[in-house]
Amino acid sequence: MNKTILFFIAVSLTVSSCNLFNKEIKPIDFASLDRYPVFQGCDSTAVADSIKICFEKSIVAFIQKDLDTCKLMNQAFLKDTGVIIHLDVLRDGSCQVAEIEKINEVEAALPELRNQITLSVANIPTMTPGKKIGQSVNARFMIPLYIEKNTVIDTTQIQ
Repeated sequence: MNKTILFFIAVSLTVSSCNLFNKEIKPIDFASLDRYPVFQGCDSTAVADSIKICFEKSIVAFIQKDLDTCKLMNQAFLKDTGVIIHLDVLRDGSCQVAEIEKINEVEAALPELRNQITLSVANIPTMTPGKKIGQSVNARFMIPLYIEKNTVIDTTQIQ
């Protein structure tokens, strides 16, 4: 009788443990964040979409304000154009430029633009970094800047 009970217990454990190993392991999407970085002045308790919008507007406003105060314009060769800044928010909350697309098209007219963008991004105040599975992570964002004569204006489309 005891052998029969032990046999049924052993079979039950074997069947239930097989079910544990048959569960599908879902891949983790590291391209998206569970929580966007939180810029100073943004409400960290708000819903995710509000934090994302506040982050994007704050970053663009900071860079735009910094570039608007610079005297980089060489009117003779400048035409309306744009660049795309690839900005990394690191897990310590600091920011750095990873790449600037289309910069070669503007550098003849604005040779200091690359350095000024890099400096502007480095001066962004430290923020709460993005989160994935509860851990602080590095995250990359693309920020389009449309450049007109005498101004630098953010847009959502580069022409």
